[in-house]
Amino acid sequence: MKYCFILFIFIASSLSAQSFHEFSIAKVQLLNKFTGNTKIVNLYKDKLYIFEDKLYIILRNCYKASQQDEPENEAFIQMVKHTSERDKTKTHDLSNEIPIPKDFEIKGKDNYVSKFIFSGWLFSSSPSLTYLEDQMYDITLLQCVVKE
Repeated sequence: MKYCFILFIFIASSLSAQSFHEFSIAKVQLLNKFTGNTKIVNLYKDKLYIFEDKLYIILRNCYKASQQDEPENEAFIQMVKHTSERDKTKTHDLSNEIPIPKDFEIKGKDNYVSKFIFSGWLFSSSPSLTYLEDQMYDITLLQCVVKE
């Protein structure tokens, strides 16, 4: 009886598990909360995207549920905000917890402060789960795509 219950749990969990496919492009919407400027862009895996000369974004992973499952897209994104030293906007700085990767470095710009403001997963079905605590910028994952 005990083994039947364990077998039932195993079969039920395997049937309910979603299968995901990896993609190399994520379509996201970026928002500047001060100006209201929005932009829909494609982020490419491990390629740097710069928004308004301050926000540096890199897509690390993007997964999409298979066709027969509930529609869901998941992307792991890292964001660094580069500001001048006199810019005093409040930002939750993750730089003390996570070192800033070398692919975020600014070449030829002195007197800039780099703040790691986000490193985590975005979900297209639940944008509110994203914990991006920044007064100026917001990001929403729209979908993972194969090609432009």
